[in-house]
Amino acid sequence: MARPNQPMSDQLWGIMPSNTILPFRLDLPVKLGPPPYISKKNSITYLISVLVEAKVDGMRAYVRESEEVTVLTVHDPEKALLNLPNPLVVTDEIQCSHRKSLETVKLTAGIHRQTWISGYPLFIDVRIANGGSKAVKRVELQLERSTFVYTHTAPADEEGLGAALLRMPDKCGKEILVKAMCADWQISSQSHDLRTCRLQIPSGLVSVDEGRFFGVRFFLTIRIAVSFAKHLTVQLPITIIHPVSASLAS
Repeated sequence: MARPNQPMSDQLWGIMPSNTILPFRLDLPVKLGPPPYISKKNSITYLISVLVEAKVDGMRAYVRESEEVTVLTVHDPEKALLNLPNPLVVTDEIQCSHRKSLETVKLTAGIHRQTWISGYPLFIDVRIANGGSKAVKRVELQLERSTFVYTHTAPADEEGLGAALLRMPDKCGKEILVKAMCADWQISSQSHDLRTCRLQIPSGLVSVDEGRFFGVRFFLTIRIAVSFAKHLTVQLPITIIHPVSASLAS
């Protein structure tokens, strides 16, 4: 490509007409930030760009080419998918009046780890204590995505509270991505039962930590029908990572 016996002048080389491939190595930082993300109103995209400077007839010209690439932070599966020291548990109850007495239905849900992989199932332990006069026949799992949009920057975080706790979002969009029923599970009156339920996570989902403009979080919702008009709901936060992020470290 370069002309032979022609010295470099002004950081430029004399070249001949040719078609040449030049290999380059680019070392990425350890902390890359959030993974690529695309939605209707928000997106995170990584581009790799090449800039060529040329001098033709004494005039400088520039040629730039960019291409979108997928850049992922590597998560150690033994750490990211490690069980929590104590399960993350949430409990709520509702009281219903029946024949001048109060009846209590209690719902408890817990997960043993908070990080899950997109495209794979997650598992949750659900316990229902039915002190009511009617059987609980409907147990539903929902995966909800919440997108928080910010206008103002977060103040300096010297206490390690996290950007989500230091400012109020200007907009919050919620979307239920998937629903699943715990089939063939009924809890009779004046009884209790515990079951491990499964919910398939759709592919292409990923959590995004709150940054300058927005953040994406996921919540697992468990909902039971106590009666025709009364429902009991609990919710647990979860983190979803790209499957390649975990497999790269294995």
